[in-house]
Amino acid sequence: MEGQTVLLTTVAPRKSPIITVLHVLGNAVFYLMLLTMAVLLFFLFQLRLTGGVPQVFGYQV
Repeated sequence: MEGQTVLLTTVAPRKSPIITVLHVLGNAVFYLMLLTMAVLLFFLFQLRLTGGVPQVFGYQV
């Protein structure tokens, strides 16, 4: 038996579909929050550069 190698492979346990869905939903919420922060930063820098009155959907804040 010397000189022979034995390959042992293990199969990872499958995750529950509910856990997978929760991971996907968590990632979606995270990316939506990042997108919201990026949009808010864009408006912040735009207002800082123009020096105008802040407006949200046409209403002055």
